[in-house]
This record gives sequence, structure tokens and C-alpha cells, in this order.
Amino acid sequence: MSPLLIIIIAAVIIIAAIIIIVLKNYHKVGPNEALIISGGKKRTITMPDGTSKQIGYRYRIGGGTFVRPFIEQARILPLEIIPMDFQVTDAISTNGIRCTVKGTAEVKIAGDDNSINLAAEQFLGKPITDIRDVAMRTLEGSTRALIGSMHLESINKARKEFSQKVLDDVGEYFSNMGLKLLSYNLKEITDPSGYLEALGKPRIVEARRDAEVAEAEAARDAIIRSAQAKKEGDVAKISAETEVAEANQ
Repeated sequence: MSPLLIIIIAAVIIIAAIIIIVLKNYHKVGPNEALIISGGKKRTITMPDGTSKQIGYRYRIGGGTFVRPFIEQARILPLEIIPMDFQVTDAISTNGIRCTVKGTAEVKIAGDDNSINLAAEQFLGKPITDIRDVAMRTLEGSTRALIGSMHLESINKARKEFSQKVLDDVGEYFSNMGLKLLSYNLKEITDPSGYLEALGKPRIVEARRDAEVAEAEAARDAIIRSAQAKKEGDVAKISAETEVAEANQ
């Protein structure tokens, strides 16, 4: 085998090896994922409060990047929206009524630099169920605490305002973990004592009474209009008969 052929074969093998290494270590993620690459040289970032912090990783949202073999390691941090169905049982309102509330919420890791850095420290390498569990515990705790500061009737009447209070209450806690609460909605409020049902009964009776009164008034008006029409008809008839009698004289 000639030296030239050996060189060509060696070059082909080297090029093929380089291509394989590049392809094997080129990592791609979707637009709802962040690729966290750790193990490289540390870099300094500026925190929201103006202080500096050194971190040993870089990240990329969507697309792809080359991860240096033996030096760097790549892991995925999910940025997708996480839906949750929550239930808080045996909560006690400020007027001493025990209740159970059910609702829905949506949470995600925020996409800004600081949030991704915080979330990477908290959740990198953990399944998405862990993020959901942490968010769920925070929401349930906030919901229970707010129920304890309000009358049950007020919560039931002003559910949107209650939801906004929860959003405001957990905002800072979530931000410290790199999370963002997108939505929170109360779907159902029940109490074993029947307090809310009892509050609604007078309104039901009142509505029925109003309906009966309206029906009676409508019937009365119909009778009056009928009598008035009959009276006008009788007057017209008498007038016509009078005119005929006068004409015949």
C-alpha cells in the first residue's frame, strides 16, 4: 500500500471521526426547552439587585449548540406550561366555616436570564413532576392562608379578587425559584355545614316571590285591558244604536 493511500485513508478516518464527534455532541432543544451546559469555565452574571455572581454553566433556549466532549455536560430544563388541578381541604375561614376549594392553575419557568439561573439551581435534572409538586404546595399553602383571612361568603362572591390575591401572594416565592404563575382560578367552593347553601335560600325565595308578583301583576293588567276594551266596545255599540234610532225618527 502506497504512502499516499495510507495518508488518504487516515485523513478519511480522522474526518469521519470528527464528524461523528460533532454530530454526537451537537445537542438540540425545542422552543419550550432550555439546554443547560455545565462544566465549562465560570462566568460572571449580574443579579437583579446589582450584585455579581459566578456560575459554571451557560444555556440556550431553542435551537442547538456544540457541547465539548469530556469537558461539558448538557441537560434540559423544561420551559413548557405546567397545568395543575388543586384541592385544599378542611380550610377554615375567618368566620370559622370549614370548607374545601378546588381550582386550576398554570405555572412555568420564566424565560429571562435570572429566572433560568434560579430554576437551574432548583430543578435541573429533576422531572417536571417535581416542579409541579413544589408549585402545588406553594399554591395550596397560600390558598389556605388567604381563606383564613376572609369570610367564606366574601370568597364565594368575589372569586376573581381572591384569585388575584393568590397571584400577588405567591409571586415573590415563585420568582425566587425562577417560576411564574400564569393563571389561578377557583372552580368550586363547598362547605359540609351547608353555610353557603343556607345563604342562598333567602335569595331563592325572594326570586320566586318576585316572579309570582310579576305574574299576578301581568294577569291583573290583562284583565284591566280586557275590561277596558269591552267597555269601549259597549260605548261604541250604544252610540251606534242611538245614531240609528235618531235617523229613523
